[in-house]
Order: sequence, then structure tokens, then C-alpha cells
Amino acid sequence: MEIGADQARDEQNFREAERVMLFIDDAARNATRAAEELKAKDAEPYLVNALETAAGAMRAEHSRLMKSVYYPAPQGENEDQKRLAM
Repeated sequence: MEIGADQARDEQNFREAERVMLFIDDAARNATRAAEELKAKDAEPYLVNALETAAGAMRAEHSRLMKSVYYPAPQGENEDQKRLAM
């Protein structure tokens, strides 16, 4: 029974990580949408740039998190984990 409990716990933990990835993805899409709307309204360029930069940073973080979750480095291999984060 221990294996089943461990698997259920691991699946729940994995779902929590996926939930965070979804939040980041949604935030990136919202920032992109807001930037496009502001650009269409001839808003100040620095506002559009700020939102576009934020969206890009969120997409990069989403990618880094996906690599860390789906392709984790072996335990104790910090250099491999750092490599995946790039």
C-alpha cells in the first residue's frame, strides 16, 4: 500500500506544479493581450514595452519551470539543473 500512497502524493504534487505553470502561462497571455490593446489605443510606448517585456519574461520562466518539472536533474547534480534553467 505504501507505493500507492507515494504515487498519489507525487501526482498531487505534480498537479500543484502544473497549476503554477498554468498561472504563469495565463499571466503571459494577459500581458501580451494588454500590450496589444494599449498599442492599438496609441498608449505611451514605455507602457507597451513594459508589458511586452513582462510577457517575455513570464514565457521564459514558464519554459524554465517546464524543463525543471518534466526533465529534472538527478539528485545532487546542481550543474545539470542550472544547465536546464538556461
